[in-house]
Amino acid sequence: RIWNHWLNARIKKKVPSKMIVANKEGFEAFKHLKLTEFKMLKLEAFAPITISGDTVIIYNWKELSVIKIKNKNIANSFKELFYSLWGIGKK
Repeated sequence: RIWNHWLNARIKKKVPSKMIVANKEGFEAFKHLKLTEFKMLKLEAFAPITISGDTVIIYNWKELSVIKIKNKNIANSFKELFYSLWGIGKK
């Protein structure tokens, strides 16, 4: 529910997003989203991560839990990691 709420609020506010999905099924599940650019990396263990400002949210769908970290340095580290992965991802 949190994820869907965030996605809908983001689109309503016209905030663009980049998503790295772990497989074709992940792409199929989200391809309908507006203002969203995708790349794919084949990963076995993948936990969705949202980075917004100085906040990082990590989702664990198997255990239905969320970790929220509000820290500028950690958010910047995750952003660097994301863009490194984005650079090697496939469209």
